[in-house]
Amino acid sequence: MKVEEIFATDVTRDIPPVIYFHEQSPEKLEAEVGEYIITGGYEEGDPRRHRITDGIHEQFVHLLTNLGKELKRESDLPACWISGFFGSGKSSFAKLLGYSLDHRQLPSGKTLAQALLERDDSPRQAEFRQAWKEAVEGISSMAVVFDIGGAARDDEHIHSAVKRKLQGRLGYCESSSAVADYELKLESDGHWERFLQLAQEALQRPWSEARQERLVENHFSVVMHKLLPDLYEDPLSWLDTHAGTLGKGGASVEDTVLDIQAMLNKRAPGKTVFLVVDEVSQYIHQNDQRMLKLQSFVEALGQRLKGRVWLMATGQQKLEEDLDGSNLSKLKDRFPPRLRVHLAPTNIRDVVHKRLLKKAPQREDALRALYQQHGAGLRLYGYGCDKLTENDFVEVYPMLPGYVDLVMHITSNLRARSSRMKGDDHAIRGLLQLLGEVFRQHKLGQQPLGALVTLDQIYDIQHTALDADVQNTMARLQVHEELADDALAWQVAKVVALLQQVQDQIPTTAATVAQCLYAQVGAPNPLDAVEKALEKLDSLNLVSRSDKRGYRI
Repeated sequence: MKVEEIFATDVTRDIPPVIYFHEQSPEKLEAEVGEYIITGGYEEGDPRRHRITDGIHEQFVHLLTNLGKELKRESDLPACWISGFFGSGKSSFAKLLGYSLDHRQLPSGKTLAQALLERDDSPRQAEFRQAWKEAVEGISSMAVVFDIGGAARDDEHIHSAVKRKLQGRLGYCESSSAVADYELKLESDGHWERFLQLAQEALQRPWSEARQERLVENHFSVVMHKLLPDLYEDPLSWLDTHAGTLGKGGASVEDTVLDIQAMLNKRAPGKTVFLVVDEVSQYIHQNDQRMLKLQSFVEALGQRLKGRVWLMATGQQKLEEDLDGSNLSKLKDRFPPRLRVHLAPTNIRDVVHKRLLKKAPQREDALRALYQQHGAGLRLYGYGCDKLTENDFVEVYPMLPGYVDLVMHITSNLRARSSRMKGDDHAIRGLLQLLGEVFRQHKLGQQPLGALVTLDQIYDIQHTALDADVQNTMARLQVHEELADDALAWQVAKVVALLQQVQDQIPTTAATVAQCLYAQVGAPNPLDAVEKALEKLDSLNLVSRSDKRGYRI
């Protein structure tokens, strides 16, 4: 039997590296929710609960339960904070929750909310369904969902971007704040229907089409001349009058909230609006003005709209974490603790297991037999396998469970040390993609059952993130005449190059290198051969060794 035959899905399939908030077609949402993994939800006493006590299931239940309570009263701080390390799934969590609250329909005929709830197959799945039901009961919701990093213009504040995106969602002109503001004024003063009629006559097409065009300000000016000729004497008078303000969104927080209130009264009466804004922590990081404006915005939403408009913001860190150089902790009082969730790295192993490495049920017996025959050797010779259980082995094979934390730790440190590294701290998506690349590049699926992922294979995917000195040494090593026929020495060097990224916590010993090169279930211990390869590399001055940290390139 080949390795690829044991999986429930194609392990070489392409998994997108990033969740994009602007991708919101029904087809895209259905694909994303179809791949979404909800971790946790285990009962007390379930051995899996010891590994993941606070999964995505628990976070959904916590947030929705408390949100439901707040929606039944006039909340003065209508703000939720969704945090998690890079790649922890916070963006997927926020995006799917937001569009579920927006009642998006999928090509299958289901709502996104139904599809999301069905993704929870945990023993406590009923909790999630009940929390959702209680949260949305009695409200008519809509959502505006966007990434502030991609949506912001000219260093604008979050409240300005929110207003503009809401304007677009409600059918106002999103591309020009000046036009959108005047559309609202025309509505408020009773001129809107007449404006639409004149737009059709003057532009020979509906205003709903003209406002999508790049010359929207010109078109608007032409119609305003028709509507108010005494005020705007020629077709470009309105444009000339407002030329200095076009493209600028500098309204105060208070004026913005008043405009939001007026827009909702006109075009979404009775709606509860959820503003889901991704990557807020990165946008306001070390920018006190952005942080202060966000504080004011949350306060004004609560005071003016009394729970009718909610802000859901995502960030990489908990608000209670007072990290050096960060101003996020100053937001603690605006985002109540009961309305905060945090997706921890402990979810990552389960996501990798369920999304990529899930086994076909009829093939599990073959893996269990492999473990029963060779489990003792795995616990002795495999990395992080001293407490390996049969279920652990079945879930993450052909990885070994210890690799999940190790690889995340390595990629986290690589990212911190190298501007070339495009991966993420504690990255689910990085690990998922990395494993996919291992399967594709090393043809791992074509190997006989029992083949294992090794750290030198990980090196082949991640090596461009290493610093220049290490890469230069590795290049010399690869063409060194005394190593031309020594494949093991080259493998050992690759493993050392990665392990030295974390050797402050895990010394790079010969035993650790050997464990990271254990390539086949049932194989003998490679330690002796690895020690000889390290001695050879040391004699050629290609590695050095210290008592505290061990070997390094």
